[in-house]
Amino acid sequence: MKKVILLFLGFGLLYFSARIMLVWDKPNSESTARVSVEITSGMGLQSISERLKEKGLIRDAFVFRLFVKKKGLTNKLQAGSYILQKNLTFAEITEILQHGKSQELKVTIPEGSTIADIDRILARKSLIEPGNFKTCAATCTLSFKISSLEGYLFPSTYFVNPKNFSSKRFIERLYKNFQVKIAPFRKDIKNSKRSLDDLVRVASMIEREAFGDDLNEKK
Repeated sequence: MKKVILLFLGFGLLYFSARIMLVWDKPNSESTARVSVEITSGMGLQSISERLKEKGLIRDAFVFRLFVKKKGLTNKLQAGSYILQKNLTFAEITEILQHGKSQELKVTIPEGSTIADIDRILARKSLIEPGNFKTCAATCTLSFKISSLEGYLFPSTYFVNPKNFSSKRFIERLYKNFQVKIAPFRKDIKNSKRSLDDLVRVASMIEREAFGDDLNEKK
């Protein structure tokens, strides 16, 4: 009986040792995908670990809690809205959670947004002074030439670093994304016998005038 108990204890020790070794100081995954996670005020360590596991940011919530306790960080993880990459280690995640903010901000540009709208969105995020984006859109020397940027700045969700944010780089990023998105339709555009400017202008008009996201209305 004693041997059986010792055997079970030995297997248990091996099992937990293996769990710890697999994740303790290893990146969570190879993916560089970014994930939004909200840590609310009053959340305890167990809730935080479960939230991170649910978001795919850690593989083992139990070992994460052991890590936090071992490092004396149980009461140092702060509430906040975070953008975390999936390939972080426990040490990197806890380092970010101690400061109450991540290095990146999530910026969503809704469909139909004009340059003025984007300017307001960026200003609300404290990324620019009001008017900076509009001024850059009109005066900045960009890596491409175009008569008007309206309709060419692709609406989507972007992740930006406030420390090195610039309106010029953001404009070029949105424009590059636009080019990527329309690449599969280049042949159709050519066959339409219309210029890309014409198509973008009409699409922008439809986006403004149509009621909500009703596709039939837009057609």
